[in-house]
Amino acid sequence: MAERRGRACGASAQSLSARCAVHHVWHRPVTIRQAVVDRVGTAGADVLSRPLRLTLTSARRRSLAVLGAVWVFGALYESYFLYRGWFPQDEGALAESARRVLAGELPHRDFAELYTGALSYLHALGFLAFGEELTSMRLVLFAFFIAWIPALYAVARYFASPVVAGTCVAASIAWSVPNWSASMPSWYNLFFATFAVAFFLRYCDDRRARWLIAAGLACGVSVTFKSTGIYVVIALLLVLVFDGQVHSKSERAGKRAPNLAFVVACAVATLVFLVMLVHRRLGIAEAVNFILPGSCIAIFLVWSELRRSGLRPRAHFRSLLGPFGSLGLGFAVPIVLFIAPYAISGSLGSLVDGVLVEPSARLRFAAMKPSTIGSLPLTLLVLIWVIGLGHTFSRAKLGGRAVMAGLLAICFVLTGTSLGYRIAWGSVHDASLFLVPVGIVLLGIGIRRGASRSIDHVRTFTLLALFAFASLVQFPFSSWIYFFYVAPIMFVAVLALAAYWREASGSGFSPFVVGALFIFLAAVGVARVNQAGVGGRNSIGGGTQLGLARSGALRVSASNARLYRHVVARIKALGASSYIYAGPDASELYFLADRRNPTRALFEFLEGGPMQDRDLLRQLDRYGVRLVALNRRPVFSPPLDSRLRAALVARYPHHERVGRFELRWRT
Repeated sequence: MAERRGRACGASAQSLSARCAVHHVWHRPVTIRQAVVDRVGTAGADVLSRPLRLTLTSARRRSLAVLGAVWVFGALYESYFLYRGWFPQDEGALAESARRVLAGELPHRDFAELYTGALSYLHALGFLAFGEELTSMRLVLFAFFIAWIPALYAVARYFASPVVAGTCVAASIAWSVPNWSASMPSWYNLFFATFAVAFFLRYCDDRRARWLIAAGLACGVSVTFKSTGIYVVIALLLVLVFDGQVHSKSERAGKRAPNLAFVVACAVATLVFLVMLVHRRLGIAEAVNFILPGSCIAIFLVWSELRRSGLRPRAHFRSLLGPFGSLGLGFAVPIVLFIAPYAISGSLGSLVDGVLVEPSARLRFAAMKPSTIGSLPLTLLVLIWVIGLGHTFSRAKLGGRAVMAGLLAICFVLTGTSLGYRIAWGSVHDASLFLVPVGIVLLGIGIRRGASRSIDHVRTFTLLALFAFASLVQFPFSSWIYFFYVAPIMFVAVLALAAYWREASGSGFSPFVVGALFIFLAAVGVARVNQAGVGGRNSIGGGTQLGLARSGALRVSASNARLYRHVVARIKALGASSYIYAGPDASELYFLADRRNPTRALFEFLEGGPMQDRDLLRQLDRYGVRLVALNRRPVFSPPLDSRLRAALVARYPHHERVGRFELRWRT
């Protein structure tokens, strides 16, 4: 009898161990391989290996099934909106840059590239693969979007079960690319930031330098697309400082002052960088949106350094040298490769001017202030209600969960009203301002309690730091579209913080509540936010194919379709030579009419001034330009100077008005 009871207890223990192992694998941030290694190392009994292996296989299949579901959802949803909506000046500038690269021109040296330059090369490859059409650039974006979904899911899986991680990814999809599918460089900043943090979290798992090198590579490529990719590099460097603090606690104590001075210097440098970035347009809204989050990250590092015992300075800096070097090595490779053609051709000065000097003009012409902070009190009330709702139903059974689902359904219906939508949009957007300060406070409380593992501290801090600095992409042009470039990072950071606080405090939101809130956000994104977007539902039915040889299947408003069909037809009918002048801010006409640009400019404000006006007239004579298309309502650049306009009128006496364009030509 004793033997039978022992066997029964052993079987029960085996079953319980397998269940606990699976819970550990799928609800705590470890990989399957780690779980197997840990279990084999502690079990000491071969009889557990088979049931554990079967359970792990089943769990892995569930995770892959969820990934497949969100992947299919993202692919179908984005493909439906891929060709809908445009800002003509953006599409034209991107296409014209790619076409000039195909013609052998070097960005910044031969034309005024808007961004760093790698995106123009990527779009040029898209033209070679899919044809010289506007939609070819969107196919390139679609390919990266499809690759981004599993990377985002991999990051989310560090903090939640497959289903909850899947709901987070679904919400991220609904609040990102499908709302505005132009192949803008900020999307690639988002994609490569996600790749970088996925690699960095793998580094946290096994401490292998190759993952930091890969993260650095992703950051470097991001910078070659748009210089704002450097924000993620800053975030990861600060995370490495915190990672060094966490993993050096058990080292032999030494003097604190040198280490503290180093961390304080990092914090001060961060604050100076943030202030210098926004100082020309600094106001309360800019301070709250762009300075406060990064400042919280910097101050937290100083607080963390003050808490720990001293470490010998030499050992401290040696511990940071390896990670910094690995990240820097990966970052340097794409940067060096990108710079090489400029160094070989003696054009480094043009690159520096184009990347570091000329963008300052955007502060004067292409800038938009962030929304005022007047809506924050209402957002705070909404967040308090959501937190109360989450805590109330976190321990609820089936009936309580049904009640919560009903309340969220009512809220969803209310978002269909104008007021309800404004509250929903404002609450989600403004919640981003609370995320980092509140997250840092909760992280500090968790560290003081010692209730979580050190790796959980690092992972949560990574997502908070990433969001704090990635959100700087919204400066200086804080349009509503720019929030979509960082919303996915915000959602994953919220997921990380919710998982961390639940483990650190023993309370917090249950997985059901977190998943339900993300489903609500996904539904609002699909049914409400997308409907309000330039590339969203408003262009379906009311949208019309642009219908030009070089536009592909792009769908725009009916008025835009009529305008551009007419103006392109007139440019060709008037016998324009291979070169025309279209401006200010009308690069789309060069591409759509298949005519070449005699100037360096894609947006005139980047090359403005009296000297540029004289250069324009010389270029018109040099290339025998017989037709100019003057944009009477440029979006960013100021209207033509009166003296330049008078000179153009004298040179091109015949004229015709086509919408906002004035065509002038000579016979």
